Amino acid sequence: AARAVVAAVGRAVVAAVGAGMQPEAVIFDIGNVLTSWQPEAFYDRVIGPDRRRALFAEVDLHGMNEAVDAGALFRETIYDWADRHPAWAGEIRMWYDRWIELASPRIEGSIALQRALRRKGVPVFALTNFGEYSFAEALPKMDFLN
Repeated sequence: AARAVVAAVGRAVVAAVGAGMQPEAVIFDIGNVLTSWQPEAFYDRVIGPDRRRALFAEVDLHGMNEAVDAGALFRETIYDWADRHPAWAGEIRMWYDRWIELASPRIEGSIALQRALRRKGVPVFALTNFGEYSFAEALPKMDFLN
């Protein structure tokens, strides 16, 4: 549903620009607009739904991620959580080790809209709650952030 909304808004913005109306700027959220953010889906694919449910029931991975978003060191925080939960250490470390996979796939329709707006001279910005360190990891790997 969110992708359908983004697509509809995108068509409206492109039509407005094509009709000579120039927005002052367009702001894209990164998570679930430019790239998928569904950690549960990643873990379902990698370790299976049953183990993922057990992992998320025993370890507050979203709380860990909130600490990173709030500015905690990216790798160090995740590896510290892995050390505190040795039964799930490998799975927890995937949050860092495979983070670009976890924050995937790209949402190509949104990225195409972002690029079309840039070509038309519309200032485009990204909004995120990524932590400073996870954003630094993403920047060279997610070309649409440049």
